[in-house]
Amino acid sequence: KIYSAIMGAGMSSRLFQEIREKRGLVYSIYASARSFYDTGTFQVVAGTGKEEITELLPVLCSELLNAPKNLTEKEIEKSKTQLRAATLMASESTMSNAAIAVHQLFTEGKLIDIQETIEKINKVTKSSIEKVAITLRESISADHNNWGALLFDVASNSSYLAPVTEEGLYQPFQIGHIVDRIGAGDSFAAGLLHALHSKSYSSPELAIRFAVAASCLKHSIQGHFNYVSESEVEALISRKVTGRVQRS
Repeated sequence: KIYSAIMGAGMSSRLFQEIREKRGLVYSIYASARSFYDTGTFQVVAGTGKEEITELLPVLCSELLNAPKNLTEKEIEKSKTQLRAATLMASESTMSNAAIAVHQLFTEGKLIDIQETIEKINKVTKSSIEKVAITLRESISADHNNWGALLFDVASNSSYLAPVTEEGLYQPFQIGHIVDRIGAGDSFAAGLLHALHSKSYSSPELAIRFAVAASCLKHSIQGHFNYVSESEVEALISRKVTGRVQRS
């Protein structure tokens, strides 16, 4: 949410200034983030004309790709202030409180105290949002894929591939007999977020290993949700099991 606020919350945001004020390619533009039980969304919405789309899309993509490389502490602190203010203002509305409560019960299984939310906002740092990750899928056949991922950490200017051999060479998981590919990308994102905020896997190198293993196992599960346990993910990371989980 901090990143989405920097990019597209209000008239001082990057997308508004670059695409609307400087280039005049849109009437309105904003970015938003939404978290769910096992995944989330980041979206950009723009109001424009069909004649402007050809010029708009490359500029928009360029802004999104370059932003992680040049975020400033000032922008991050400003966005944190905006998010804190919005959180406190929402608590004054009965309808907003009801909507927030329903969302928290469905995604967290409990109601979250507003002070806890403020503390989470305060803990966001520049290094925690300067990371970009992508999955690497090689489709051998409909039910046989190779699966891996890459994470780039802007702060250290380093890339991390997973999975890797003991020698540090990239060696993707070979997934045979795929049950369902749906939700693999979502489970990767969810696994990465979980790892980055955990005590055991918070480093970029370990976080990408956890995420790619968790999403690899998702291929053995029907439907959108990833029901694997942390111990199953850890077993795959250590190569104690294959990329397929047998379930009764």
